[in-house]
Amino acid sequence: MPLHNKPARRGGVQKGAEGSSASPTGPRRSLRRETREPPSPSDSGASPSLNTRSTSRAKSSVSSPTSSTAKRSSVRTPALTAVPELSSLKARRGKAIRGSVKGNSDTPADIAYPRGRARQLPQRLEELDEEKEPPSPGVAAAAGTLLYAKSYGGNEEEEINVSSEESKSDRSDESEYILPEGLAYSDDDDVVLLEIDSDDEAMKGFPRDTSKNKTYNRDGPQPPNLERYPEDDRQEVLDAYKKKRKAFNDQMRKKRAKLAREGVEGGGVNPSDFKGWNVERLRTMDEVETHPLKVGHTFSSRDILYLRVAEEANHRGIVIRVNRSDDQQFVASGIEFYVRATFADKCGWVVTAAVCREGGDILKIPPQYRVTEVDAKNRRAVTTPLKSRMIVPIILNAVGANPGIPYPYLRELLSSYAKPYALTDSILQEARDLAKKQLFGIAEENVQYTKGVEKELRELGHHVTVLYANRKEIIQSVCAVVLREEVDRLKKLKQTMGHGEQVTFIQRWKKDNELFLTQQFGMSDASNQKTFVKGVLFAPSTSTHIAPKLQDVLQADGAHSQFGKYTLYQAYGTNANGNMSPFAFGLLFGNEDKDNWSIFWNFVKELHPCLDDMCKTFLTDQDKGCIRALESTFQLAGQFMCSFHRRQNILKNCGGGKGRIPYSALWVYNMLISCHNMDALEAMKVKFYDHMHPTDAYYLQKLGDDVQYPAARCAVNDKICMYGKSASSGVESMNNANQIARQKTAVDVLNAVILLLKLEAERFDFYQRQAWEREDILTDKGMRLMEECFDGVKPAEYQMNTVIVEGGHQVTVNKAVVNAKRYTVFIPLDGRHGSRFGKCTCGLPATDGVPCAHMVAVAKSSSIEGLSRIQIMPYWWTTAHWREQYLMDATCNANISMESVKGKHRPDQHLAYCPSWTAGRKKGRPKSNTREKGIADHIQDSGKKRKRAVRMFCRICHKYNHNTDDCFKNPLKKATETVDLDLGRGEEKEEENDITGQEGMV
Repeated sequence: MPLHNKPARRGGVQKGAEGSSASPTGPRRSLRRETREPPSPSDSGASPSLNTRSTSRAKSSVSSPTSSTAKRSSVRTPALTAVPELSSLKARRGKAIRGSVKGNSDTPADIAYPRGRARQLPQRLEELDEEKEPPSPGVAAAAGTLLYAKSYGGNEEEEINVSSEESKSDRSDESEYILPEGLAYSDDDDVVLLEIDSDDEAMKGFPRDTSKNKTYNRDGPQPPNLERYPEDDRQEVLDAYKKKRKAFNDQMRKKRAKLAREGVEGGGVNPSDFKGWNVERLRTMDEVETHPLKVGHTFSSRDILYLRVAEEANHRGIVIRVNRSDDQQFVASGIEFYVRATFADKCGWVVTAAVCREGGDILKIPPQYRVTEVDAKNRRAVTTPLKSRMIVPIILNAVGANPGIPYPYLRELLSSYAKPYALTDSILQEARDLAKKQLFGIAEENVQYTKGVEKELRELGHHVTVLYANRKEIIQSVCAVVLREEVDRLKKLKQTMGHGEQVTFIQRWKKDNELFLTQQFGMSDASNQKTFVKGVLFAPSTSTHIAPKLQDVLQADGAHSQFGKYTLYQAYGTNANGNMSPFAFGLLFGNEDKDNWSIFWNFVKELHPCLDDMCKTFLTDQDKGCIRALESTFQLAGQFMCSFHRRQNILKNCGGGKGRIPYSALWVYNMLISCHNMDALEAMKVKFYDHMHPTDAYYLQKLGDDVQYPAARCAVNDKICMYGKSASSGVESMNNANQIARQKTAVDVLNAVILLLKLEAERFDFYQRQAWEREDILTDKGMRLMEECFDGVKPAEYQMNTVIVEGGHQVTVNKAVVNAKRYTVFIPLDGRHGSRFGKCTCGLPATDGVPCAHMVAVAKSSSIEGLSRIQIMPYWWTTAHWREQYLMDATCNANISMESVKGKHRPDQHLAYCPSWTAGRKKGRPKSNTREKGIADHIQDSGKKRKRAVRMFCRICHKYNHNTDDCFKNPLKKATETVDLDLGRGEEKEEENDITGQEGMV
């Protein structure tokens, strides 16, 4: 039966019958010894061919020219009928190993060299030779390598001689060795393993390499002289020294690593030496797809390393966690995701393990760093890979243009860089705040340059006024807020507070909170008290020239800013192309009240005296403070209530749904506001007022006709024109357009002032360029209005009678039908900028500022010679008037920034913004289920309007602030109240049926 050898085991050298076989069969090999009992002459069952084959195989094993290295060596002996003495066989095996390796110069040079103590020593072999004992399997394996001989050298001639002699003696022994008869060996036979149990035990066979000494720092704790201590204390002293020495070595290692990092990150290493994408910016997902993170990539900083890791995790669409991140190591893991990197002094951060893409070798992920689906679903210590600082460079320009840019716009901007799951609201908000801070600075620092900003703006020609407040004024404002809150609290309890009680309450409160006020505003007698910036009033340098040439309808409104309690006030006019042009701005501390509006209107009147004219109309909402301040400031100019806000107030107080219910307050208001002359307006009032509910009619008549109906306003004076503006839609649209500046006020007031002026400067340059580039007689807006007016008008449907009068032509126009009403049209001979826009008794030219159908019929009929459709248009829609507003040589310079101001001026440490909690609450419905906070708690938010699960609605008056049961127009309620009053009972009313008593029925 032929002899089969077992497969070689890793870490050893395979042994034949006698001698060594060093043919490498893999990374792990076994040292196997197969011994057999010499056959006796009487054994007749042994096959000669088998004996010959076994002997030849043993000889070839001894004379094999190759040898192998191993970490673990083993000796295997098959089960035998008779086993010779193992000691002599071990001795002969050791000689055969040394002889076969050192005596053969044809050994391959790329044999794996054993690690650990494989470099040890010829001294160990000499000791074994002196003791005349066979070497251990580990030493034999190490000594049987060519690299060992090359590393430690030796007398090659002696070794060759000894090797040749040993090989001769071995061959003589082999010639006498005869395989016993009847022995058969196979792979299934049991073997006796003489095997080393562990790698550590195997490494003990290799002597320690003392040729390389560790670097020893002579500084730090020195080793103690243990002879000076008792034997019982020596170990304790030694342990203490080792602890101190380790701490010192760790500290020095960190210092060396820090210096190395500074050299790497500071440019000490050539950027081309880094193998990874060493750029501190977020790459697009397409770039990440083509350039994955790999083992061996190097980076200059840990931030760049984490940026690459975050890109890979975002590309996979998974969440990760950072298991370790210090000065030396970085480990991040996720679902089938693992990245490990270490810091090297010469090459920076080196990626040593990277399992990033799908289909990677997940067996390389250590068990302690594996993340399961459950962990990712429950978000246990895992987060989205991106950080807010990573996306700041991408959104920086967008935030600079619009600091309050909404989250959907940011997600659209980042769509090519990150997947939606990684862009959470918190990350976007934090990134936007970081970008604001980077662009605009910190509010507390910027306010110290208020005087510098004011000076720079005035030098550019702009009109700027800064309002300041001292400690006394701020404390008075605080006391007013405290008193108002106390009055509101008592009002809920149905209690009141007299004047004397109010004074006593304020004095007691100031005494109780004296420490708090001192901490916030300083001592009252201190010389270095803070000065608070109460507000800024400003206007562009071009506003004084444009204001007299704008249309006579001014639109004004206030809007809450997002910085503290400062409110943005603005007044706009309309230019020849229908665009808005500013009169003035104001950023004042506090809410919209009479005092702040008075400050703003006084600034506008002082800057533009021409606005106090009887032909001017101020279009505002129904804010009481604005109305009263406007009345006291402008004596000649008139007011007009914005129709949009008027409709909202009517809907709130009278209901009416969407104005489709006949004779409701909103329905009647829509009918009256569409009138163009007083005759039609009076006829409508007589027709509809009698059919209205008395409450609705009373509410409509609370305001005068001239402040809510365009026809009544134009009837005050023949020169008054409303230009088709019954609503402050223009200023409302400017609120939306200036949302950029309103969002920038979230940084501070000064940046908002600078940005508003920059916006107006850009608009001025744009409109100026448009005006002087246009070649048509009418502006773009004028052309559109002319087409709308002339479209559908047929002169054949009208009857006209033209008469020449002083200064022009008078035409009587009426429809060619029975009982048609006649209107009189006056067309002047000449006008401004070639316009012959006239008047009509229908009133539409005065209310809308465009030709009516009667004037268009006159122009189309050619009843007046030389009158064209261009001439019939008013002059305020001509290009010539547009150019008058935006002169060729006029400029609006806004070349200013906070950085330039800080470079030219010194900060004033005593300037500060007004604390937000020192002003009253903003308008709005407070929450009913929250605790009322006092001024000591820095009341700054009144809270959002509380949300109702079911919205109230009345089916009778179509209002949303009460139910049908509580409506005063409900006849069932009136009847029930009458019965209860007659019977003198206070019993509760029975519930009505499900139609009238339900809440939230719409």
